[in-house]
Amino acid sequence: MFPHHVLISLVALGTVLADINLHNPRGGNNRHDESTRQRRNGNRLFDSQNNARGGHNVGPSSGAMYYYGGSQLTIRWANQHSCGDENNNCQVVIQYMCDENLRDGTTFRTAPVTCTNDCDTNPKYGHHESLNHYEACSMRERNRGLFTADRNTADRNTAKYTRQNENGNRRGYECPEEKDYYPYWADSPWKDIAIMTNDEDICEIVTENSQNVKSRWVCTFSDEDWDELRGKILTANLKDPTLYLDQDSCEEASITFRGKTYKPQWTERPSHGIDAPECVAEQYSRDNHQGNTIGGEFLEYNWTVPNIDEEHCALRIRYNISTNDFLHWTTDHTDNVNTKDGNYGPEEIYESYDFEGDRGDLLKEVRRRQYYLKNNPMVDVFDTTSARGKRFQFRLALNTAQYGRTFQDRSHSFAIRKRPDNIDDSAVIYNLNVQGKRGNLAQVYPGTEYDFVPSKLHTTTNDYIHVQWTGSDNNPPNNAGQGKARTDRSNIVQLGPRPYAEGDLGSNLTLGTNYPPESPCGHDLFGLNRAQLTRLALAGDFEIGDTPGVTLDDAGVYFDYGLMPTTTPGKHYFFSTRNNAFTNRDQKAEVTTTEQ
Repeated sequence: MFPHHVLISLVALGTVLADINLHNPRGGNNRHDESTRQRRNGNRLFDSQNNARGGHNVGPSSGAMYYYGGSQLTIRWANQHSCGDENNNCQVVIQYMCDENLRDGTTFRTAPVTCTNDCDTNPKYGHHESLNHYEACSMRERNRGLFTADRNTADRNTAKYTRQNENGNRRGYECPEEKDYYPYWADSPWKDIAIMTNDEDICEIVTENSQNVKSRWVCTFSDEDWDELRGKILTANLKDPTLYLDQDSCEEASITFRGKTYKPQWTERPSHGIDAPECVAEQYSRDNHQGNTIGGEFLEYNWTVPNIDEEHCALRIRYNISTNDFLHWTTDHTDNVNTKDGNYGPEEIYESYDFEGDRGDLLKEVRRRQYYLKNNPMVDVFDTTSARGKRFQFRLALNTAQYGRTFQDRSHSFAIRKRPDNIDDSAVIYNLNVQGKRGNLAQVYPGTEYDFVPSKLHTTTNDYIHVQWTGSDNNPPNNAGQGKARTDRSNIVQLGPRPYAEGDLGSNLTLGTNYPPESPCGHDLFGLNRAQLTRLALAGDFEIGDTPGVTLDDAGVYFDYGLMPTTTPGKHYFFSTRNNAFTNRDQKAEVTTTEQ
């Protein structure tokens, strides 16, 4: 077990209000199936710290999204503040988990900690982490090697209390300390996919200490003891730990409930036994523009889905954002603010200022002029003490609970299924999905309008595309869009030819007209026949003479075409006739297929 104070902190050190919104797979932001623009419960499953208007509704229970093992899934998101930019320092961590009890639930309410039936299996409530995961968190010793600035954590000693969660609030069964720090020193059900960072120097230590490849030693109870303790621990509202971070303290500890004493054990939790996560330089994005990277595109990561059979999985993306005013990597508990001991936080904040005198004089000036890390300091920039004893001060809007902040979003439940036996191992399966929800940009922000994901794709004649999307019939009733109010629908129809000849002005500025070709079935969209093109165009299986209506209102919310071979070389342009109004932007895409 490595020293606590050198662990990599996801609570990067900066003062910001930032959001991260997962567009594909569709992020929930704690939303369930709600017709309000504001989500109804920000504590349903996890602590997102995001704008309450973000997130997509849960899709229909009759059709859950699924992805084939080995397929390429484009993970797309937007982070409000920058990454890969000199203004800030950030990391993005993408993870997934699968569990037989993972589910979206049927209500927006937070799962309780005492249940008539087993809390982990009650189908009413959404469920990611287990109740046991949170119970262990509520008894685990808080990592005292961490930077907590000036926050009052002295008598709040378990892992549910952090600098960002000073009051120990609960969100689902998430452990606040595990959410805020990475790699976490105790065990976690989340498996790492990728880490993107401004500082690639951390990559070696991050990947080596990922639980994908490294076990965890934890203080925990036996399964039999947990069964007896379940639900009792949380009602006691403990502030002092029983599960310690070192072996000696763990083996000396005990707790007594209803006359019975329980002793924890120092136990090794195995690694996840999968490859270490990829660690790469973060893509550049412009701050305060919801994630636009170079060229105005969204931030993306292409995940090769593991080849497993799991019906209940979720994706998590975490975004930490910090200032570069001081050393985010080495700042720890020794930099906490304690003015009585003459400790004013990270020294690089004030040591670069030309205060005169020795160190004692420096600290006196730091305190008098409030050049240190505290809530809303009144900084005396000009040292303007007058004969009347008044000073000219500036108040900085600084909240040390947010001075370094971790945001997250999670997908709704999806399945992973093994690659079909009849698909050659050399063939690549690409997932083609739809992002966004009904409404114009102002109505869905910080979400986004409809678009295909990916909107530009390169395949070979040996590959396949898995065409699949989902939406909701319960969007806010006044949101703009075509067809029946509240509904999301999409379809695929070939675009007509470009309006300009090759080489003419504008010939490279458009994918094609906003009309289908005169006879779509006479054109070569992926080499599909009439029945296949009809199925894509109508977003479902309809009998001749039975149509879903001109705006597809009767088509299902969920559509799965299945695997489509890309055997025809060339450029294939297509769009959704449903989402083609200028107020909602046009939903277009292109696939370029080359010979194998």
